[in-house]
Amino acid sequence: MEHAVLQSGCVHALPGRLRVKLADIKRAPAVARKLEERLQREPGVAEAVANPVTGSVLVHYDPRRTSSQTILARPAGRAGPPRAGIQRAGVSG
Repeated sequence: MEHAVLQSGCVHALPGRLRVKLADIKRAPAVARKLEERLQREPGVAEAVANPVTGSVLVHYDPRRTSSQTILARPAGRAGPPRAGIQRAGVSG
């Protein structure tokens, strides 16, 4: 299943912490859960919490292993999580 992602979704970034707004998870708990699962499989990501009420995703990561730019720049589709700068992203398995 594919879902559109906001063109510019990064709300806040600090080393080790990233918050992104994604329209696709708002009022879509199943999509939010799949996104959490996908992000948590990323190297260096310690925790990902997607909130379908607010449409935001909070990612805690180890800045020695990855960066917010790496998380956001990850290729879309089956091999990686959605990123803020793309039009379409797959969130299925």
